[in-house]
Amino acid sequence: MNHLTLDEIIDFVSLTEINEESIEWMGMVNAHIAQCRECRELVRSYQLIYDETLGAACRGDNAVHTTVAEGQIAAIRAAEALKELER
Repeated sequence: MNHLTLDEIIDFVSLTEINEESIEWMGMVNAHIAQCRECRELVRSYQLIYDETLGAACRGDNAVHTTVAEGQIAAIRAAEALKELER
């Protein structure tokens, strides 16, 4: 498996539907991030901001955390662009 894309990171972190296909895909992603420090750190970073944003939404505090989430997505996109340059 190549490095995860931004869309794959978002899908992995925000997965809500569990079925045979998603379980197989999650297994492949987990196996990859177990071996790939770079992708593991990107997933961890996005997971933290996703959890924080979700918690803020539950508390009704969307405005500040949405900006933070957008910043994190921008950082992940920048990291993804750097990975492309390295290939």
